[in-house]
Amino acid sequence: MNIEMDRLLEANKTLGYVSSALSDLIEESPHITNLKDACTGKYIHSNSRLIRFLDLKKVDDLVGLTINNFVADDGIWKWDLGPGFTAWKKKQPEFINRLDEQVQRTKHRVDIQRDVFYSDGSILIEKHIKLPLFDQNNEKVIAILNSSKDITFQFSLIEIFQTYQKYYPEQRAIQQVLKHLEIDSYFVDLPTLEEIQVLLSMYRNDQIHEIPHPHLLTLKNKLEAQNWYELLTRLHAISVSGYDAA
Repeated sequence: MNIEMDRLLEANKTLGYVSSALSDLIEESPHITNLKDACTGKYIHSNSRLIRFLDLKKVDDLVGLTINNFVADDGIWKWDLGPGFTAWKKKQPEFINRLDEQVQRTKHRVDIQRDVFYSDGSILIEKHIKLPLFDQNNEKVIAILNSSKDITFQFSLIEIFQTYQKYYPEQRAIQQVLKHLEIDSYFVDLPTLEEIQVLLSMYRNDQIHEIPHPHLLTLKNKLEAQNWYELLTRLHAISVSGYDAA
């Protein structure tokens, strides 16, 4: 518990009764989860998953901050990930505040799908849920419980690559998706756009397809010979896991 959460609980008997359960729910959630004060927009509590995601050291580093503290020049998102990330970051305060206002106005949950960035430039596609928590009269929204489920690998590998293309120049997108899929170490030279598209398109509906394509040979030449089938096995495992999760 912390000062911000204690203050909110003291002002609300209903939340006070469920404080332990609410704290446990946040801390033990398998997804990125946090609690915000609906009035101030300040973060009250979060779990360690969010702290690791933001590359912070402890929960208290987040408590009392708002989305504006994320986008400030010296804020949490001070990573230098290029113009695509910078453009995305600038849009977040208006985007997040609009969703929070919708929760308060409608008094109903809000579900969205969105892209977010790790500090190393990897992209998480998440299902983000905002839940209203009410005052003791069950009339006013006083807090918002946020939960984000990673759904990245519910998409095909080529769709994941297309997400990277939205934010990064061509070569950087290729580098980032290889790193995200943990296959960058297999390559001696960076694949071209055509080569990476062929590689990531080889998996559809849990099946490996042999694709006769001129770029396949040039792609193989960019790996050590012994790494080719290991690479295919790894990509196949990612595809199977992703489609199963969907």
